[in-house]
Amino acid sequence: LCGLASSFSGVFTSSDLGYSKPAPEAFARACMRLDIPPQRCIYVGDSLETDARGSAAAGLMGVWLDRARSGVDPGAGIRVIQSLTELPALIGAQG
Repeated sequence: LCGLASSFSGVFTSSDLGYSKPAPEAFARACMRLDIPPQRCIYVGDSLETDARGSAAAGLMGVWLDRARSGVDPGAGIRVIQSLTELPALIGAQG
């Protein structure tokens, strides 16, 4: 519709996966459909609970996009960025 489909390997909805965020199964099933182990995936989202903690519980690297710079401690295993411009460095550090 807007020309972005070719930029993605897949688009998964909760109805496709049978689970909704923050259920770890939603993230795990998306990884399975992509044929990529969760530990090789990074999930970035602006909801600490739904995106970062949910994806981390499934074994992905959960990254919280905290644009508000809230200062909230996300807990163990969650990475925090304040801008998407920080993402390439974070990905490079994982290589």
